[in-house]
Amino acid sequence: MSTANPTVMEKSWTARAARLSWRLNTLLFLDAAAPILAGGLVGSALTAILARTLGFDPLWALLPALIALVAASVVAVRRNKGRWWNSSDALTRLEIANGMESRLSAAAAGVTQWPTEKRELLDGYRTRFYRLTGPIAAAATLWIAAMIVPLPASKDQPTPTAEPLAWQQTEALLENLEEIEEIDPESLTAFEQALEQLRSRPPEEWYSHSSLEAGESLLANLQDSTRRMAESLAGADSALGSAGENPSQSSEASLEQAASEMRDALRGMDASQLQLGAELSAALQNIGTPSGLRQLSLEQLQKIQIKILKASEGTGKCAGLGEGFGDKAPGDEPGKGGISRGPGTAPLSITDRNPLETPGIEGALQSSLGNEAGIGDVVGTRMTAPEENTEPFATRAGGTAVIEAGAEAVNRQAVTPAERAVLQRYFQ
Repeated sequence: MSTANPTVMEKSWTARAARLSWRLNTLLFLDAAAPILAGGLVGSALTAILARTLGFDPLWALLPALIALVAASVVAVRRNKGRWWNSSDALTRLEIANGMESRLSAAAAGVTQWPTEKRELLDGYRTRFYRLTGPIAAAATLWIAAMIVPLPASKDQPTPTAEPLAWQQTEALLENLEEIEEIDPESLTAFEQALEQLRSRPPEEWYSHSSLEAGESLLANLQDSTRRMAESLAGADSALGSAGENPSQSSEASLEQAASEMRDALRGMDASQLQLGAELSAALQNIGTPSGLRQLSLEQLQKIQIKILKASEGTGKCAGLGEGFGDKAPGDEPGKGGISRGPGTAPLSITDRNPLETPGIEGALQSSLGNEAGIGDVVGTRMTAPEENTEPFATRAGGTAVIEAGAEAVNRQAVTPAERAVLQRYFQ
């Protein structure tokens, strides 16, 4: 036994004891946590398969695995409370396994010097990690396979060839918007790219939950942007109308109101993802103030109004706001109702006949019966005010009404005056 370098010996034995205690604590942890971890990984694998089958993100399957890890850690700590190994316990274990008769414990207490470290030392344990790590490794392999192995296509569900309805509606709406010259084509690029990304997915995923939701969201976003642009263009048209036929001769109050309406319309256009062409957009920006409106010539005003009207009608049709959206001229026929009719109003008709007048019951009966009416047929009715009956009921003591019998009922029963006259003539 050499004592030439006690500091090196102390560090060597302490490090060996630390490695032994770490290995033993790991075994204790795995012994308690392995069943829970394996079960959590299996549940996570099944969740991943179900999520991929239904079209959801399979990363949600990590949640059961994380829950199992936390539960396993809590169980392992509570189960092994008071059983964890430290360096002192590890030194004692080395002494027992190698027959060193408490020499390491005495050296750690400073009673003797540290002995020379042997090349081959026993710790008294036969470690079989495969018994503890085997179930965990098998469950982890199953989880990886559930995440990356392609699922077989169902024979009952053939590969779809028709695109989802939302995609078709989005494409049709984009084509209609491209025909509007006043709309900047570059503002439609983002929608076209998003639609192409959806189409690039495998056909088997077209009708998955995430794909359908993305398509509906894209269509709703495009429709909302189109509606905002249509309403803003109608507001801009109304603002130019408020400025008068010749803004240079309009009053300052009219120009201020028109400029305020134009600024509101421009803010609505900014909120839409659709954008106007550079020329029309710059022109509208310049007339957002009373001075800008006053500087407009009649020719410039007419050109801007024509462009706004065309863009307003086009976007209004695309947004489903009616075929005549933005057209302030009255219609030449009565409206037919429905979701596609325009807001144009029908002109008032001038006629001697009251449109609310309806033929009376008497006229209808006479026209239908004519001269063919027989005895007992009703050929007309007339409403008259009832005659007031001022004669009181005959009463007895106590206030009860008296109903007479026989001839007395003719004069004393409560009847109307007309009935009384008929009865009197009958019983004369």
